[in-house]
Amino acid sequence: MSTSFKGMVKVLCVLVGAIPALAQAQSTTVRGTVTGESGTPLQAVSVSIPSLRVGATTNERGEYSFSVPATNQQAVMTARRLGFNPRSATITLSAGTVSQNFMLGAAATQLTGVVVTALGIEK
Repeated sequence: MSTSFKGMVKVLCVLVGAIPALAQAQSTTVRGTVTGESGTPLQAVSVSIPSLRVGATTNERGEYSFSVPATNQQAVMTARRLGFNPRSATITLSAGTVSQNFMLGAAATQLTGVVVTALGIEK
């Protein structure tokens, strides 16, 4: 065997050995619980990182979980649900698991007017 061929085989072996490491890119699992002011878990809350366009919806226990690439950078998370004031928190997307809980307060809403229509009425 020629020396250059042996060298190419060595390089190829190193590259093939590195493929599994490259395939397992570091990721961050973001998880937590969303509750109301009384401590009751809130279902159907949208929890997201808008800048990454990723997120999840809470289950019946108020829990959520999603994965994003680990960048070691900070990102703003938002939790929102109709009838509640949205909350935001800043997290660092380091490898592993990041826990972030939210407590949402009820939004004060007022009706500004009522519109009555008479659709379906025949004369």
